[in-house]
Amino acid sequence: MRLPMLSISCLSMLFLAGCGKPEIVPMNGDTYLVSKRSAQVGFGPPEGAKRDAYQAANEFAAAKGMVVETVSFEMTNSGFARPGSVALQFRCVPAPKAGGAKAEPTSTGSTTEKKLEDLKAMLAKGLITQDDFDQKKKEILAQM
Repeated sequence: MRLPMLSISCLSMLFLAGCGKPEIVPMNGDTYLVSKRSAQVGFGPPEGAKRDAYQAANEFAAAKGMVVETVSFEMTNSGFARPGSVALQFRCVPAPKAGGAKAEPTSTGSTTEKKLEDLKAMLAKGLITQDDFDQKKKEILAQM
């Protein structure tokens, strides 16, 4: 009789441990960490834990009047006798201004490279002149 009651109470504690609100842990400088284990039984990605981690991070950033910028995100799928888990490292950054210009992608090198490749292809096909190419190339490089 004691064994079933002990099993039920252990399972209840495991379930409740997975349901708690994730804690925000300060890392170095302006970086924070939030991690969460999944209460999910069986195999698969811990989507609920991912949702909870991002929700906690967004609430934390919103309290500072900022938004979340993901630094890194790791997810471990649940498996046989192993709960799934997530670890989110993030920064709080100022929210973009409403109605403002959209920010350039952070990988400006690859964007610039792509623009130059497209421009060179247009020149090779005869769609633009050499003068047009040189002028546009200068404009693209000046934006770096």
